[in-house]
Amino acid sequence: MTDVVAKTVSLNQLAYDCPQCGVEHRHGSRSLRDRVESRGSHCSNDSHDVEIHVDASTVRVGADGKPLVKWP
Repeated sequence: MTDVVAKTVSLNQLAYDCPQCGVEHRHGSRSLRDRVESRGSHCSNDSHDVEIHVDASTVRVGADGKPLVKWP
């Protein structure tokens, strides 16, 4: 299991930079809150499981793709 920190999260998806290939990978999301989610990687270089951490450093974005200034 590989730990990664999400770069961005919205009510539709979260994104992180893959440590195996350096490419941004995205997964579905339904929440802006801090959490850890286990997912299978989308990496074509190496199939592995990831623990995606949504934390205080993760940027929350709106439907327009712009960072949210305030979120609950």
